[in-house]
Amino acid sequence: MKKVLLLSVIALFLGMNANAQIGESKSRKIESKARKGYGFLDLNVGGVHEVGGFGVDLGYYRTMFEKSDWELAWDVIRFEFSAPFDSPADYDQLSLKTGFRVFTPSFFNGKWRLFTNLDLGYTCVLASFGGYSFGSYDFDEEDYDLGNYSDLISWASSFTKADYDYYDSDDISAYHGFGLTWGIGLQYNKRFSIGYTLQYESKFETKNHFGTIQFTF
Repeated sequence: MKKVLLLSVIALFLGMNANAQIGESKSRKIESKARKGYGFLDLNVGGVHEVGGFGVDLGYYRTMFEKSDWELAWDVIRFEFSAPFDSPADYDQLSLKTGFRVFTPSFFNGKWRLFTNLDLGYTCVLASFGGYSFGSYDFDEEDYDLGNYSDLISWASSFTKADYDYYDSDDISAYHGFGLTWGIGLQYNKRFSIGYTLQYESKFETKNHFGTIQFTF
């Protein structure tokens, strides 16, 4: 009888030890499979090129460092598109950027956290400009936006509004430059965010200001 009890205790001990090892192994596998990368989709509404506009951003970020519930992530790639509401066919802004973002420790039952992001890269503006015709003199909006309008000042003083006509252009030109994006927001449960986004491009020195809703997947 004693031998049976002894064998039972040994078997129970071995079984518990085996289950503990299996549980530890599973927990390590789960931990190793913890998500580090997230895709994101930003829907933006605000101002583009000094008028009302919209934008859509699509990208992917990956957690690089975590300490004391602070998180540093790399924006591996970020693609941006923006355009004005009234003339999306005449002015489009496209960007390809990379950067980083920082998340604060969670609060409100661990569901909410603040974040900020900074991204740098390439921006292309696809634009079609019209112009004004002053008799035999033509002045393009493109020249105005690029700052080459000093010669217009002397001409404009000798003309009234009835003396010039505005004309549209169907030609689309590409303008290349540096782009920057800065954002700040409040994220819920790592899935949904609301915030503010600033986009800057160097060619026309345009600043786009957006209210942003972000979905993470």
